[in-house]
Amino acid sequence: MPEVDQTEVVHDVEALIAENKRLRRLVGPLEQSYDDLRTELVGASEAVKIAEQANGELRGEVMELTVALGQARHNIGKVHRIVIQRARHMVGRVVRRVQRRLATFER
Repeated sequence: MPEVDQTEVVHDVEALIAENKRLRRLVGPLEQSYDDLRTELVGASEAVKIAEQANGELRGEVMELTVALGQARHNIGKVHRIVIQRARHMVGRVVRRVQRRLATFER
């Protein structure tokens, strides 16, 4: 059996310890298993899907409200035009009556 150089083994062990410390700094004080991380990823993916679905529903509601607002504005414009038209008509009738009465006084 060939002999292993002790300094090389010590150097390799020190390198592994340093790498382990480096990885612990990256991962943090709480190490999680790969399965725990995958479970967390699946949960996060589901949360994203649910949020996207809710976002789509809200977009649909916004579109419905936009259409309803457009219809309401159109209807208000129609009512405004009708009110103005009737008011002009009523003012015209009153003016004609006043003119007729004034004409009878002038005779």
